[in-house]
Amino acid sequence: MQCRQKNKKLLYVIFSFSAIFFNSSFFLAQTTYPQNIEQILNLHEEEIDIALAALIIAKGIEPELDIDKYLKQIDSMADSLRERINKQDPRRAIQIINDYLFMEAGFIDTDNEWRTFFLNRVIDEKKGSCLGLSILYLSLAQRLNLPIYLATAPKHYFVRYDDGKFKQNIETTMKGLDLPDFTYYWRSYHISQESIRRGVYLRNLSKKEAIACILGTRAAFIGEKHIDDKALADLDLALKFAPDNPEIYFNKAIICCKKKQYDRAITTFNKAISLDPGSAEVYRNRGVTYELKGEINRAIEDYNQAIKLDPNEASTYGLRFHAYRKIGELEKAKKDFDKYIKLKKQQCPPKP
Repeated sequence: MQCRQKNKKLLYVIFSFSAIFFNSSFFLAQTTYPQNIEQILNLHEEEIDIALAALIIAKGIEPELDIDKYLKQIDSMADSLRERINKQDPRRAIQIINDYLFMEAGFIDTDNEWRTFFLNRVIDEKKGSCLGLSILYLSLAQRLNLPIYLATAPKHYFVRYDDGKFKQNIETTMKGLDLPDFTYYWRSYHISQESIRRGVYLRNLSKKEAIACILGTRAAFIGEKHIDDKALADLDLALKFAPDNPEIYFNKAIICCKKKQYDRAITTFNKAISLDPGSAEVYRNRGVTYELKGEINRAIEDYNQAIKLDPNEASTYGLRFHAYRKIGELEKAKKDFDKYIKLKKQQCPPKP
């Protein structure tokens, strides 16, 4: 991080006296801070302010966003917590943050609308997705000098306190509830043993990996707006710092498919499957890509695997129904159509 020569001594003094707290006043004391996410990602881990990074990413969508305004709000929240947490044991410190965020300040979990992923919107609206709330929690934890990290499950994010001696998961969509890795996340999110063995899920992420998750989310959003080249640039940058993140590969494959780059999409889906072989969604979408490419039998193989992994997803039966019709397997098509209708009725019962 760069600053003007005349401020170096003053900043050193400020940092020396406030190191035990570590809050973003260090960043705000400087005349400039990194203006793009590439500059942030090229810093050393200990130099990165996760809140600043999240806000710079959000500014790519909302150019009028006032970064300093939100950094000051986060600092103020951290200041409100600092005296309460002083010298508390880790379990009690976590409870104090949970009570402050989810009871006193009133932050709530909400559906995954695009704005719920971005830190400024979470602060403004006091609601967020699993990622949005987790990034807010991380931003406060960094200012409070607490060893809290982002962790992932398939399509899900939470945070974890881990000082090497004491470890506790913090489920931000459930007011900070402590949920265990293997009896909750592993089972609830159908995580494969291979993915756990390779460290794809349920491990502490570095700050750069956490930033890559936010960047990947922005890419998915702008990809939906058909700004495909910018989305691909975001995803490629994210993969540089999080090369074992299957969701980023999945999002990249979807955009390649939209651009009719089917071979490139299939190669990227393959990488996602190698990292997360338990994902029915990846198999289903690779099947769609094969079908668009004209390889119907390979599409059906992928739909079969997706159904094996998630037999209650109606859309897969609908896709396989159309694939069977294309190759004249009408009896199989009829069975899939009937199954599709049955599941849709179960998932969307008629209103009384």
